Amino acid sequence: MSWQIYITSIVCLSSTQLALAQADTDTNEPAQLAPVVVVATKTARPVGDVAGSVTVVEAYQLADRLSIDIADIVRYTPGIALPRSTTRFGWDSYSLRGVGGNRVAIEVDGIPVGGRFEIGNYSNAGRDVVDIDLLQRVEVLYGPASTLYGSDALGGVVAYYTLDPGSLASVGDPYLAASAGFRGDQDALNARLSGAWATERLAAMLSWQRRRGEQRDASAAGSTAQDHQEWDSDSLFGKFNWELGEQGRLTATVEQRQRQTDTDIQSLLGNGRFRSTSLLLGDDEQQRQRLSVRYAFEGPKFDGRVLLFDQDTETRQLSIEERASLDVRRTRLFEFDQHTTGVEFNATSRFDTGSVSHTLTYGIEMARTRTSELRSGFQTTLAGGDYTNLLLGEVFPVRDFPVSRDVEAGVFVHDEIQLGNLTLIPALRYDDYRLRPRPDTVYLEDNPGADIVAIDESQATPRLGAVYKFGGGWSVFGQYARGFRAPPFADANIGLDIPLFNIRALPNPDLDSETSQGFEIGLRRFAGSDEFSLTAHYTDYENFIESRAFLGPDPATGVLLFQSRNLGEARIYGAEVRWRQRLGRTLGLHGALAWTRGENELTGEPINMVDPAELVLGLDWHPNKLPLTAQLSWTLVDRQDRFTDPDDELVGTAGFGVVDVTARYSLPGATVRAGVFNVFDKVHWRWSSVRGVPVDDPTRPLLSEPGRYAGVSLLFEW
Repeated sequence: MSWQIYITSIVCLSSTQLALAQADTDTNEPAQLAPVVVVATKTARPVGDVAGSVTVVEAYQLADRLSIDIADIVRYTPGIALPRSTTRFGWDSYSLRGVGGNRVAIEVDGIPVGGRFEIGNYSNAGRDVVDIDLLQRVEVLYGPASTLYGSDALGGVVAYYTLDPGSLASVGDPYLAASAGFRGDQDALNARLSGAWATERLAAMLSWQRRRGEQRDASAAGSTAQDHQEWDSDSLFGKFNWELGEQGRLTATVEQRQRQTDTDIQSLLGNGRFRSTSLLLGDDEQQRQRLSVRYAFEGPKFDGRVLLFDQDTETRQLSIEERASLDVRRTRLFEFDQHTTGVEFNATSRFDTGSVSHTLTYGIEMARTRTSELRSGFQTTLAGGDYTNLLLGEVFPVRDFPVSRDVEAGVFVHDEIQLGNLTLIPALRYDDYRLRPRPDTVYLEDNPGADIVAIDESQATPRLGAVYKFGGGWSVFGQYARGFRAPPFADANIGLDIPLFNIRALPNPDLDSETSQGFEIGLRRFAGSDEFSLTAHYTDYENFIESRAFLGPDPATGVLLFQSRNLGEARIYGAEVRWRQRLGRTLGLHGALAWTRGENELTGEPINMVDPAELVLGLDWHPNKLPLTAQLSWTLVDRQDRFTDPDDELVGTAGFGVVDVTARYSLPGATVRAGVFNVFDKVHWRWSSVRGVPVDDPTRPLLSEPGRYAGVSLLFEW
């Protein structure tokens, strides 16, 4: 039986059993309120009222997974992938239903996280900028979401919400916590101290987190050359609430996170362009600071929220390469900085027009971002110390795009029209995007005569959704949504020239905005302790931007030319199933399945960003007389042999099944958590980690998932 048939059989059987179990309880068990989410409408709404697909991961789930980084957020969530950027640079950015990178908006408390950028082997700025212990919950909105979130949300939204002092402490009852933990896949240690207190008008919290670890374990894959890595991170976080009575609440948040990573790269030595390299070291640092102030007020007919924020993300990456046979040492420095300031005003009004009820959400948002990038370097001889800033034909320092300032302003309106059991949800957003490059002497000296592009793009993105509620907690929903993404700074104004390799990247003043049209329909139920949802989705994408596509040799000079360009049309479609049900008083069953396909509509070839089908099954045990919770999780992933490989050199992935077991035991004032992951020590690779990797790439074994490992954590609360 093929994997697809196997999945279909399980889903049909589970759905049938669930429907029968629910049919028996419909007359006796009242409907349960669906989980409340914010990301789908920018207001708190039950997920059963949302015309779209949303996944929620709560803080207790992250803790029970012994989470240490953002990969653990999506560990048991099919349909979301998190690629890795080699063994040195770590996690990249989320991919939702096959669309990822900067096409997915990531927000922390409503503040957009900076974009990612990479160029060459030594420069990679990612989007892993949040400490997992600070999160109260994570909400994921799938599909085009530009109607609410603008240009960056072509493929969806990942929204982080941080802890709030009001959920930890109450008046006269302060909160103090200390925790420590260990996880074996990275020999990772973590410690946290946090406290919160409250008065009648003021609530505040402070938190400090520290982590340290090593490279991910890849010994199970049979690697003969490990890349040795040591990393540590520190996070400071403070949040302060002032209750203003009938005038609302004022919240100020300060946050700083720093991560330092040192890597001794062994796997590349002696291979390809590194065949004469005898030493390759990486010293990488990433920092993120933010200050935000939010004012919110509520009334019987009108709620309002104002957000002011300032955020700075800095990446510094130092690379040292020695080639003893050539008597040279090459030192390279990459710097990537994004500084964003913004203001948002969102409001919700509730009113009636005759017998029709409206919940109208609307807002104005503006953000300004300054992005700068710099590569510098020099070469010295090992014997005599002779110095030159000419490396591989490049005269350093250089900028691969000019310092850029972009301003995005948007205005949106989102109405929920209640017509009995039917809710219609029309929405519209208008965005104005302006990119203004600021070339300096560094950029101009490296790119003389470059056609520098300023971009002015405006776009209206409509959305229409509907939700119809039946009895017994059942409902159906559907939506049509448009998305767009303006051409980014790096694609429009890239300027890269490496004479030794005979390559040059050119700006493209004629790039069009990427656009999408998404359709989604679904059936779901929230009743008692049971949940069920079945969703089908289809999205057409036009003018996808392929960064630095190969154009061929210049007829006049023979130089190999690269330029970002718009591709033709692509389509991504699929189906998802999620369910949760009780099996008696002590057991619970839950599962999730995602199946996605993607094709280039012009060629019919598969889209390599799309991951294979994945099924996650979980069994929860809650004994009545013990403060114990245990969970067994079984993850099944199909093989990936459906991808575009014109040169027949890329590696696919085999299907695999992995079993994890975790447990939580609660004592007065303390909680112990423990887990064993990949219990049967299965050697396996995730497609998102190795897509585009040649079969003979020496780093492939190091990109495997860890073998069997264990973890434990201890939390004290007073």
